[in-house]
Order: sequence, then structure tokens, then C-alpha cells
Amino acid sequence: MSNLIPKPVAVTATNDVFAVTSETGIYVQSQSAEDLRVGQWLADKLKPSTGFSIKASLSMEAPKAGNIYLSYSGDSALGNEGYELTITKDMVKITCNKPAGWFYGMQTIRQLLPANAEVSSVQKGPWEIATGTIRDYPEYAHRGSMLCINTFCQLCNFSIFNGNIHHSINLAL
Repeated sequence: MSNLIPKPVAVTATNDVFAVTSETGIYVQSQSAEDLRVGQWLADKLKPSTGFSIKASLSMEAPKAGNIYLSYSGDSALGNEGYELTITKDMVKITCNKPAGWFYGMQTIRQLLPANAEVSSVQKGPWEIATGTIRDYPEYAHRGSMLCINTFCQLCNFSIFNGNIHHSINLAL
């Protein structure tokens, strides 16, 4: 948990693991199809490497153990892009005020998974996420990176922008 980019506001590790399995589902506390798409995005990101057909579903109730739950919070300190990620051996829960917080929380989950979770073909697990609580919100309105196209114009491709997204950077200059 100490190698996250950008460094979260607060991290508390609890020295256990949550296992993502073929039975894991993603539950979104909402009745909005737009919010469901946010949850499905994570399911789609996990499928190529895990081989699991994870489904995202709308649910106003917390799911049973073994699942990922995206819920809304009334915590004004989180702002529009902040989140609190609570990982126990039984559940992963991302709470936020706006869907952007879920998105950035999911980027953190991707960083906590083994590196082969980013491979586009089925890999051998286990797919474990370290347990603990991570609280993060931007200190500034933008998290950015600068790309000098004079130096890198022949190398310019979307992998640079995908890397920015993976590290919760919301602006490329």
C-alpha cells in the first residue's frame, strides 16, 4: 500500500487480503444506469487477465461477503473526486460523493492487484488485494503531467494518457 501513485492522504494497512474470485461481483449503491457503467468499467478491466466474468449490479443494500461495493458518502472532505477505500478480507468498499471518486478508487484497486492484472490475456492468480483503509482526495483542482511533444512526438501514443489515468492524473499539459 505504500507504493501508490499519487500518494494517498491516509493509508492504514491491516495485514490480510481480499481475494477476487470468479464469484466476486461489483455492486453499486444507486438506481442510475450511469453509475452502473462506472462499476462495469472495473469489471471490464479485470476480465482479460483474470478470465472472470464479473458483473456489475445496482443495489441499495450492501452485498454479501466476497464482493466489491461502491457507495455514496456524505463526507464533504472527500469533495468531488475523493474516496475512501476500505478493504477487508470479506469485502472491498469504495465510498465517495461523486462517481469520479469511485473511478479514482478503482484506479487504486488496480494498483493494489498483482502486476499481471494489467495483462490482456488470462493469467494465473491468485488475485489478492492487501487489506486496509485508504483515504484520498486531490490537494489541488488538477493532478497533471507534462509531455514535451518536441522531444517525444515520434513516441506519442495513447499509452501515455492511459498511464495518467491509471495513476489518477486528470489533466495532461
